[in-house]
Amino acid sequence: MKQSMKKLTACCLAAAMVLPLWGGARAAEKQTVHGALWNHYTRVEDVYGAFFDGNGKERIPIAWNNTMYIPLRTVGAWLGGDVEWDQAAMTVHLTSGVREASYPTLADVAKNPSTAEDLAQFQKDLEQGVDVELRPDIKVTLNGEEQQFRNAAGETVYPMLFRECVYLPLRNIGELSGKRVLWYAGEEEGGQLYLYAPPTAAEIQEARAYFDRCEVLLDGMAGQAAELKAAVALNDDTLRQKITGIKMELEKLAGLTHALIPLKEGMSSVRMMAWDIINDWNASLLLPEDQLSAPAGEYEAGTWQERRDRCVEDLERELPRIRERVTEGRKLLNAVAALEG
Repeated sequence: MKQSMKKLTACCLAAAMVLPLWGGARAAEKQTVHGALWNHYTRVEDVYGAFFDGNGKERIPIAWNNTMYIPLRTVGAWLGGDVEWDQAAMTVHLTSGVREASYPTLADVAKNPSTAEDLAQFQKDLEQGVDVELRPDIKVTLNGEEQQFRNAAGETVYPMLFRECVYLPLRNIGELSGKRVLWYAGEEEGGQLYLYAPPTAAEIQEARAYFDRCEVLLDGMAGQAAELKAAVALNDDTLRQKITGIKMELEKLAGLTHALIPLKEGMSSVRMMAWDIINDWNASLLLPEDQLSAPAGEYEAGTWQERRDRCVEDLERELPRIRERVTEGRKLLNAVAALEG
């Protein structure tokens, strides 16, 4: 189902833990509403979250009234605890810290591939939305303390029931598990959710310094490319020195790091894009004596102007793409910092 479901999924109770939610003293308070599958990205710490039901089937979170809901089984995993259902009291009892918290990932999806029937149902739900029940009659406790869930606007949020699975609000569960919860519009359609440990002031400052350094290096390489493009007379040795100098700046860019979890994916993209240029030049553009490891016959022969033009074209094409990633990363950093006040 992953081809259709992109990168985000949800889960429900195990078959043995599906709640027999018939009856109940407060059944009149149930409300059926029409929700939507939230088929977009969620990053939990440093991985893309994947969510499953008790049978290992992949499912999708549900969005309703500006709130994202995730299934109960996921809640227990994230809290590192157990889930128990008290039918008489209509209460879900959660514990935390019983074991190390776990975050199922996309790598787990392949362990139980979706069937054609699953995919058909998913497509139907994605296009038409889903009817779900809001259940004020279901209480939730964590380590013996009853929980009252509220959304970002301060409105009460109740548990949700969908196809025998109880869902709880992601924002509240993230906070109970000690995570910051950030929705960021970014470049992805529908935005992206991030759950991560609260950053320190030092980590935020380190990330700011990272982006500052990236921009300094990018500005410098853009200037070197412009100078190289304007050159009217260079010999092979001088050209080799100039290209090697730019390559060294790319290596500096590829070596920059920071520790802020939500930004690590973007940092990896910058690093890979820089290394793609370096590896390409090592194999095809730099003189053989400068890169003895380059495969025989891959050195790009030609006039110095042809090699110069190739270098400049690469930089004029790739440096703006890298800069876009850096700019987007800084915007995400500003959103992360804003949560910290």
